[in-house]
Amino acid sequence: MNLNNFTIRAQEAVQKAQEIALEQQHPSVENVHLMKGILDADEHIVPYLLKILNVNTDSFYKALDKMLGSLPRVTGGEQYLSAEASKALQKAVSFARD
Repeated sequence: MNLNNFTIRAQEAVQKAQEIALEQQHPSVENVHLMKGILDADEHIVPYLLKILNVNTDSFYKALDKMLGSLPRVTGGEQYLSAEASKALQKAVSFARD
């Protein structure tokens, strides 16, 4: 998968996801990292959409943090993209193509 085909914002979100996983010593980048990366990369659009959908953003952010905290930690090793995160990004590429 070539991230150069993504928009600048999407590239930033994936990069943020990788940084979050690295900071928290997670061996793989998971969908929860991608979601957190999307939220960190653009602080306006996603919260606006969540508000339209009547999502309690405080609870949403707390749930994300709880999920991140529950992931296994390792020291050393090379970070990789999980199968689920890879599928999510592949679907994004497919949607963008269509």
